[in-house]
Amino acid sequence: PKTIEASSAKRAGSHEKAAAKVRAAKTKDDARGTAVEDTLMNLKTGLSQAKKSIKATHALEQASVAELGDKLTTSAQAVTARSKRQLDELTSDVLPSDDQALGLGD
Repeated sequence: PKTIEASSAKRAGSHEKAAAKVRAAKTKDDARGTAVEDTLMNLKTGLSQAKKSIKATHALEQASVAELGDKLTTSAQAVTARSKRQLDELTSDVLPSDDQALGLGD
């Protein structure tokens, strides 16, 4: 009877050790899984922030390009108007008026 009881106790101890190893392994796996989930969440958060930053930068670039385009258009129109006035002044000094060219004027 002692041998059977001792054998049973030994098996029970062996099973308990195995169960403890399984629990320890599961705890390690759970910890690894949690770490992986945390890392994944951090990556998702970082990606989301990067996307927002890219969108904001793009919007700023578009606004800057539009503003520069408006300034360049305004500047080009001013230069064109000034050049036209100067050309008209030079032309009137050098060329006779239409009336003079037709012999209708002085």
